[in-house]
Amino acid sequence: IAEQLNADFGTCFVGREDIELDLCVTVNRDRQREAISVHSSQAVNNPILWRRLDLLDDREYLRCLRSQRRRD
Repeated sequence: IAEQLNADFGTCFVGREDIELDLCVTVNRDRQREAISVHSSQAVNNPILWRRLDLLDDREYLRCLRSQRRRD
């Protein structure tokens, strides 16, 4: 996704290798698109957002972030 966005828009997004991703979930974008429409000022002139959602389709990829707590 990052590589395609960079090619399309000349951006510098950094993606992750498949091995770095912990989970792929199937999502329904209807609620997300509804929320975006309510906050149109953030999305109207944001072709990167729409292309990203287009590329992801009905999938989201997640990484589990673990806390690095200090032990004294």
